[in-house]
Amino acid sequence: MTVGGPRVHRCESAADAGREVAHRLLHHFEDSIEQGARIRLGVCGGRSIVPVLQALVVGADREQWRWRQWDLFLTDERAVPRGDAERNDALIEREFVVPLGASPVVLHRMAAEASDLEAAALDYDRQLAAPLHAVILGLGEDGHVASLFPGSPWLRESERRVGVVLDSPKPPARRLTLTSRAITETPLRLVLGFGAAKAAAVRRSLAIHGDVLETPARIARDGVWFVDAASAGG
Repeated sequence: MTVGGPRVHRCESAADAGREVAHRLLHHFEDSIEQGARIRLGVCGGRSIVPVLQALVVGADREQWRWRQWDLFLTDERAVPRGDAERNDALIEREFVVPLGASPVVLHRMAAEASDLEAAALDYDRQLAAPLHAVILGLGEDGHVASLFPGSPWLRESERRVGVVLDSPKPPARRLTLTSRAITETPLRLVLGFGAAKAAAVRRSLAIHGDVLETPARIARDGVWFVDAASAGG
């Protein structure tokens, strides 16, 4: 499989990458924000997103962000009870929504605590009736993004934007996730991959040839990648 060329930024630190992602988002959507348009942003969980959320909070007092125009959607969610510290929505609320204070940013939660995950996935799919404007993805050591792990059938999905995962190799096994359709149709894809443990995944993701079933992050290969010296192999 051959795909378009990536844009890669090597950052000195995760905090530096967070500031760069925040700057890129503001620059990319500046005109839309000025025109009063709503911005639909997909946000991942995990450690990589924390510096980005912190950088966005630092800029929250600037009127040009106009957070009331932003809708945040999750790239994936673990099937654990609502309020569990392991949930991605808990992390985003703790690191971003609460620090923003009275700002009315809208966080669209995945109902991954539901007993019927298929119904929850279809409900979130209806909320995503239109493509996201941008998505921030964290790269896993095995090359996964969202909860699209190697071999996932959702990597070939062309209709639904949200799917159910019942066999995640990382616990918990049950999850909800955006599908390849939801990610590949998003015009601005920002991928975070830091640390030596992710160097092999970065290399496979950015190689000219490769299979998305083996390295799922290749669905975002032609996005904007943020790496450090360790993940870039020096």
